[in-house]
Amino acid sequence: MTVIIVTLFPVLGTIWIVASTTQQDLSEVVPIHHQEENYFMLNWPALLHHPNAAPPTVFADQAVRACGYIAQSVNRFERDAGVADFVLLPEAGNFLHAAHQFGDQMIAVHLEAGQRLQYSPKLLLWVWGTFHVYKGDPNGSTPLYAIDHARAKPANVEDLRKYFR
Repeated sequence: MTVIIVTLFPVLGTIWIVASTTQQDLSEVVPIHHQEENYFMLNWPALLHHPNAAPPTVFADQAVRACGYIAQSVNRFERDAGVADFVLLPEAGNFLHAAHQFGDQMIAVHLEAGQRLQYSPKLLLWVWGTFHVYKGDPNGSTPLYAIDHARAKPANVEDLRKYFR
């Protein structure tokens, strides 16, 4: 009996830690409406593309509203630091597994001049701004997309149910 307990405790503990630190993956959800107010709702699956194909331009130079998780850009951030540039991802990762960071599933966000956002790892955010598409490797470590002149605010799980399916 002791062997079973000694074996199961770490396994069950690991499963609990992973489950409790995992947030909803947005890479396969689609917006219920294509537009909210004057913004196109970003659809993460529409950003995926094949390495030999041109990047999708469905949102190019359009005003978009995107929901995703904040991640660090090239610069390292301290928790609660004010940041003006960061990366938006469709997933947050969990305690044991970092979020995937592929070029076609990363959006570089550049907030409006003078704006800063309090950095908190894996924070779910709404971001509004002008969407841009860049050429590059969809499997690379450089974002193929950017949202410039952006505004951002924290989102919540209820927003996911309200705006996505």
